[in-house]
Amino acid sequence: MASNPLNPAGDIPETGIPGGRSAEMTMAEQHEWHRDYLRRHPVSRRNILRGAAAAAAVAAVGTSPFGKRAYAEEAQLAVGGRHVGFGPDSTSQLRFAAQLSRQPAGTKVFLDHGPTPALGATVEAEVRNLLTQLPTSDGGVLAAEQFYAHAPVDGLPGRVPHFYRWRTADGFTGDIRAAATAMPTARAAIVPFRFTMMGDQGTDETPALPSGVVPGDYDDKYYKADNEPNAPHATNVLRQIAAARPDFHILAGDIAYADPSGAGKPAQFVAHGGKLPDGFDKFNPYVWDVYFGAIEASAAQTPWMFATGNHDMEATYGALGYGGHAARLDFPGNGPAGCPSAYSFTYGNVAVLSLDANDVSYEIRANTGYSGGAQTSWVERTLAAYRADPGIDFLVCFFHHCAYSTTDAHAS
Repeated sequence: MASNPLNPAGDIPETGIPGGRSAEMTMAEQHEWHRDYLRRHPVSRRNILRGAAAAAAVAAVGTSPFGKRAYAEEAQLAVGGRHVGFGPDSTSQLRFAAQLSRQPAGTKVFLDHGPTPALGATVEAEVRNLLTQLPTSDGGVLAAEQFYAHAPVDGLPGRVPHFYRWRTADGFTGDIRAAATAMPTARAAIVPFRFTMMGDQGTDETPALPSGVVPGDYDDKYYKADNEPNAPHATNVLRQIAAARPDFHILAGDIAYADPSGAGKPAQFVAHGGKLPDGFDKFNPYVWDVYFGAIEASAAQTPWMFATGNHDMEATYGALGYGGHAARLDFPGNGPAGCPSAYSFTYGNVAVLSLDANDVSYEIRANTGYSGGAQTSWVERTLAAYRADPGIDFLVCFFHHCAYSTTDAHAS
């Protein structure tokens, strides 16, 4: 009988391990392989800034939140790809995030905010630097740097719009948007509300970096089995979400598909026409530029709350593959220790739990069991607490894999 691999082909990102070895390796083992590869193929910071990340200009408006000059060192620092989420206390905390168009090089980034469009308060943003170095299918190394700005705002009233704009010290000023905290759980405060949910989103746009990628390389058009290649599926769904004007949106994993292979294997960039070796997942960090630009129409004013799926185990970033998300996103952090995408929040009389199915998957096992049972114990305690809370009438749990399914694939 053939052995059942930890990571079935095509289900987690392939990132460079030769000879099919990654099929039997955990995420931690794959990450250590990746680190060893890069120790033997060093990339200088100068080459990062002058290479794929900085020297190439974005080819067309629409493929990046920053227009034609993204990553150009001499261009003015800009802020795009805005997205908002709830903090640990969803009724009083918002977390604002965005992407910077290039390395800030000491330029400070600010969030101006207040209860009216006049704003009135300012917080200096934390800038998180995400460094990517990964093998390319031609034997080289793709080096990239992305920068994300984050600003927490606490002490807000429940379900009241709060206005904000992003600003930089060298002259960039964004337009003013508004986002609202969650509805309090007090019975007197509860009125009708709506939320939207989807999973497996991705993007229709082709990333402009590195140069040479074409439609079908790193976007939804690569999957021909049930997609009309020219139909903008992700864009159409995003329009439906924005038109629904939800009070919050939940994304149940497989977020951007920066790694279309989705097996949790070491990452490798594959140029157009290149062949992906066995043991790797295709990966392009610049897909995230496109993704944040695409969802901004909704996420800049509607809190988007994310779970992680198998395509979100990006082995390039840490033993669990979640280091990239720590730079890009603001998870509430009130779940079990060591499980960043497991958390809970309330909205009126509804309690919502985000769970990491990668921890308990019996099919795609790159991260199976990583919490040592901590997530399951936390879920049991948290559900019991919400069931005992007289202010909570409904429980919503969202996670990526199917708990039960009529198909024999992905019901894990």
